[in-house]
Amino acid sequence: MDYFTLSIVVILLSGFIVGHVMKRKHLQINVDKYLVFFVIVLLFLIGVSLGNSETIVQSLTILGLKSLALALASILGSAVVAYVITRYVK
Repeated sequence: MDYFTLSIVVILLSGFIVGHVMKRKHLQINVDKYLVFFVIVLLFLIGVSLGNSETIVQSLTILGLKSLALALASILGSAVVAYVITRYVK
């Protein structure tokens, strides 16, 4: 296991242990509001990282078309399955 993976596992495990100890001592912290904030910050930083990548910026058209095709195929497939289920399953 490399250093990066080990550090992620240690951080996750230490958070689990802290949460478990707090639960056993009946200490409650509302982490939901903090969690949403940090997820938003993380998404922002990922966007900054992607925006700085020349490869991603140059591939936006191709990625956009593939994403559109995948979304349309998912919608069409779901509609077909829903039609078949409602039509033939009673």
